[in-house]
Amino acid sequence: MAKQGEGPSEGESSQGSAPLEGGIADGTTPHGEVREKKKNGKLKNGKGKHPSGGRRNGVERSESLKGVKKSGAKGGRKRKVMKQLKRKGQVKERGGSGSEEDSEGSGEDLLEVDFEMIDPSDKYKDNVRILLRSTELYPNLKCTEELVSIICDQQNIGKFLCVASGQRVGEKEGASENVAAGGEADLSSGDGNNVVGFLTIINLNQYAEIAALKELLLQKVKKVNAPDYVESAKRITSLLLTSETKNVGLLLGHRILNTPISLVPLIHKNVIEDVYWSQGIEDLDESEKKFYFFDFLLIYTKVYHTAEGELIFANYEEEHFFQHKTDHVMWNNNNVKKFYEAVEQKNREVTYKEFATVFVVPFGQVGAALKQMESGVSGVSGVSSVSGGG
Repeated sequence: MAKQGEGPSEGESSQGSAPLEGGIADGTTPHGEVREKKKNGKLKNGKGKHPSGGRRNGVERSESLKGVKKSGAKGGRKRKVMKQLKRKGQVKERGGSGSEEDSEGSGEDLLEVDFEMIDPSDKYKDNVRILLRSTELYPNLKCTEELVSIICDQQNIGKFLCVASGQRVGEKEGASENVAAGGEADLSSGDGNNVVGFLTIINLNQYAEIAALKELLLQKVKKVNAPDYVESAKRITSLLLTSETKNVGLLLGHRILNTPISLVPLIHKNVIEDVYWSQGIEDLDESEKKFYFFDFLLIYTKVYHTAEGELIFANYEEEHFFQHKTDHVMWNNNNVKKFYEAVEQKNREVTYKEFATVFVVPFGQVGAALKQMESGVSGVSGVSSVSGGG
């Protein structure tokens, strides 16, 4: 029974919105190559500066990968093979011998898009600020500017997803409000890189300037008094307070509505590789390096309860992380959302209650969650395989 939310929502976008699909290029350097070279300068609190243009220590990535071709021909979608981002990674769209001929009948236009994955940079603060508005954290956040600065300055862990030669999010009048409300960005015009998504992991004990963020999470968890969650709330609270013995990383990100789902596992895999790369920097001060040996990832998001007790997550990847949680809490945030259930080829409108949830995943289980994400993407119509090289 398929479910579709009413109007644009990031939860629906994670399922892959037609007609936009695309390939992605890596604008950074393979971590294995960098690890063999001695860094020119130390990173300080994750804020080390890397040379622009996708270079680290003189090593350059120059792959250019294409997305789906825009065609005025009538008919079904024209299929093509798309190379994917990270060294050996590939995404292939299913295509039959008659696919091009079949495209003669429908008049559906497809947009060709080149995606790039780049290291964080403070020149994209406005884009990140807009994207951050759509996260569950934002409404109660008291350190927004400090958090935006950390996301952009922490160049050793984190990735920005860009549409090459596209309009910047929020550049056109009214676009900021549209994207913040979950709308689609115009990806087809303009100059320069258009940051359409970001993903990072921030150690909640590393940056004093976002202490208010940690306090916000503690307040949310401590307020949960439902009997089913009392013990989990105690354990999550303990993790957040034991800064000397446990490293808890906040997995934080957002992407626009029509980001292809096939990119989601690859973005996450790259950020996890950033963590291992940071752990292996030989001349990094131990007082900083210790923050990158994460014990747990913490995720704060929203879910919807169906009448049958099923959970619908706001983002595709969260369902897979949730399957590997050790503890979680959940509370009704007094919102509802309309969905459409496809029953016997007819749409039936239903309304589900919205809940907020905080859950923790052991860092050692992240690899298993990534494999499940990749497996789920490979089963999506139009995508035959996804693999990422290390």
